[in-house]
Order: sequence, then structure tokens, then C-alpha cells
Amino acid sequence: GIEQIKLGSEGLGRPYQDFQRFLLTLYYHGVILAVCSKNDLQDVIRVFREHSGMILKAEHIACFQVDWDNKPNNIRRIAEALNIGLDSIVFVDDSPFEVESVRTLLPDIMAVQYDRNTIYESLACFNLKSQVNLKQVADRNLTYQSNSKRKKLRSESADFEIYLTLLKMKVDIHRALSSEVARIAELTQRTNQCTNGARYTVSEISERLNNPLYHLYSVYVSDMFADLGLVGVIGINDTTLDLFSLSCRALGRNVEEKMIKLIRDEKVVEYKFVSTGKNEALGNLFAINKQI
Repeated sequence: GIEQIKLGSEGLGRPYQDFQRFLLTLYYHGVILAVCSKNDLQDVIRVFREHSGMILKAEHIACFQVDWDNKPNNIRRIAEALNIGLDSIVFVDDSPFEVESVRTLLPDIMAVQYDRNTIYESLACFNLKSQVNLKQVADRNLTYQSNSKRKKLRSESADFEIYLTLLKMKVDIHRALSSEVARIAELTQRTNQCTNGARYTVSEISERLNNPLYHLYSVYVSDMFADLGLVGVIGINDTTLDLFSLSCRALGRNVEEKMIKLIRDEKVVEYKFVSTGKNEALGNLFAINKQI
């Protein structure tokens, strides 16, 4: 029962509550949190909602993968639900068996065994930002949490176009504003899949925004379930596509096609492209557009 869980501000439960505080700090710095547990989902949710010692709440968790299947399989499901690569995942567990099974079957994942004396040193791999937009963090988590509803709607739709219609998706592409510079720079740094590979700092984005010959566009997406916010950016220098980034959260909705249409309308003839090891599909799409 809940009352038997050792979690609190003193005694045996203190290290676990301290660890939750650490995880909450990661969350507020943009790290996605997910739960992979061999348990009954209703029991896990009840702990999040009712245990007085919980620092983390259900709204901080982007994905709950809770059942009695093995953890490597469930981690694959988490990666699919969040639309991220396995090499972007850090798995923490206090069971040596679970950690070794993930290391063996999913070698791309960083698997860490929880130990109160070493866990913080083991998780020193995160490169956290000094400034974070808390609303953006909450909006992104809401997007992930509502993905199950999107999948249900997709399964009930006769085809993809009907799905997009029922989703009531809206895409807004406009000239970038100075208030969006930090988020745009973040997109260029964090996007690995749907990107031309260009990475820019805040100051470099500001220079481009203030260059009258450079056209910088922000891409916003929303649907009936959530407002995804600023998820894409396009940068055009004269007739050269200098910057293209679209968050993985917005993939699979034809947003990239709308971005490509704007690029065609801007009469782009050259495409800057740097491989990230994961953006080959976008490179192929650029190659096709060069021929049109």
C-alpha cells in the first residue's frame, strides 16, 4: 500500500525525495521525464496523486509506460511515443538485473543503477540551460501527454487527411520576433532529425534577425488537444536556405510540407545541409526540391 512506501523528508525516505527534487530540476531545465515500471498503472498514478512525500506529480511525466512487460520493450514504446531516438534516453533503475538487461538489449541507452552515493555524479551528463521558459516546458509536456489521444483519433480516422481535419491542426508561419530568438536558438541546438544541421547561438540568431537581407520565420503549431508553441524555424539568406529546424513533436502532421512551400515561394535555389546522422530524410527532400 501507499503508506508502506519509504518516501519523505526524513529517515529512509529522504534520499528518494531528494532524488525527486533533482529530477524536478531536470524537468524545469527541459529534460523529458518518463516512467517505466513493472506495476499496475492505477497503483502508480495513485502514488503520484496521493502520497504526501511525492515531489514529482503526474503532470511532470510526459509518458507512463506501466505494465508487466520487460523494460527494454517498454523503453522502445516510450521512445516511439515521444518520437525520440534511443540514444537520447537515460534509464535509471535500482535493480542490477534491469540495468544490465537494458545495457545488453539497448546499447544506445545510457543505463544507470541508482545508488544514493553515486547517482548525482552518474547523471552529470546533462548540459542544462541557465535560463528556461517554464511555460514552454509545460506546453511541451502537455503535447507528449496528449499523444495517446492523437493516436486514438488517428486509428479511428479513415485516412490521414481526414485525421488532420479532425485534429483541427493550425500552422502559423510568420516573420520571427526578437522575443523568439532564445527559443529559435534552442531549436537549432536540440533538433537532430528534421533539421538542415545548422546550429546557432542566441547572438548568431539575433544577428540574422537584424540583417535586412535575411528572412527568418517562426513556425507555430496547435491542434484540438494542445498548443505546441514555437516548434519550427526557417532562415533564408538571399536565395539560400540557411536554417531549417522542426521539433520532433510536430512531425507526422505535414508541417514540414508547409515549410517547404514557403521556401519554394521565396525562390530558394541553394540548400545548406550538414548531416547530424539522423537527418538524411530531410536531405533527400532538399535534393528533390533542387530538381523542381
